[in-house]
Amino acid sequence: LFVGGTLNYAANGVQLDVPRQQLALPSGATVGLTLLESRLLYELALAPERKLSTGLLVLRLDPHRGSPRMADNLPVTISRLRQKLAVEPAGAEIIKAVRGVGYQLTVSVTVRA
Repeated sequence: LFVGGTLNYAANGVQLDVPRQQLALPSGATVGLTLLESRLLYELALAPERKLSTGLLVLRLDPHRGSPRMADNLPVTISRLRQKLAVEPAGAEIIKAVRGVGYQLTVSVTVRA
């Protein structure tokens, strides 16, 4: 799932360090992430300005392919990630829920994978 190297998008000061499971915010704050939060943000960052369906995210994040637990845990993981991003102004809007579709990242994120 994670490829070596650095993937760069025009960043808004938000940087995801996948190997360290850390998020660096424009304020300079560093936030620790769980493995699932890191992988989720990675998937969203790889599809800038695209809406990713809940089903696709579950498929990409679920190592057991089809576990109902992942589908149940996804909204909780999104909520925790939003809280960690809320340190920044408008942080709750960084991950937008798209009714009937899934989720979309609303800012660019620099990814170190």
